[in-house]
Amino acid sequence: MISTTEFYEKLVHNFVSAVRARREGIFQIDLQLRPYGNAGSLSVSLDAFRRYFSPGGPAWAYERQALVRLRHVAGDKALGQQVTRLRDEYVYTGAGFDVTAMRAMRERQVRHLVKGGHL
Repeated sequence: MISTTEFYEKLVHNFVSAVRARREGIFQIDLQLRPYGNAGSLSVSLDAFRRYFSPGGPAWAYERQALVRLRHVAGDKALGQQVTRLRDEYVYTGAGFDVTAMRAMRERQVRHLVKGGHL
């Protein structure tokens, strides 16, 4: 018997490996578009999604902005519609985009991900 978390982790891996196209790169599932990126679980509850991406949550402004790429592709239609409504609520607020926070995150990425002399 496996835990619910393990079940959904395997489900995500199986789903991603099943998506194929005649030309590589046409369909891409961005698994970093989830709470805590690579450090986070491949699947999260709706409550965890709300907590992370809500305006008062720990998500960076650019992470909320990246939700514009989020699309419901399979599964429960009502849940997909609910996640889409949350996405729209969190992304299309009418508030200005925090460019300073985005630049700070980009500088952090460069410091941690880019090897010297390769920028």
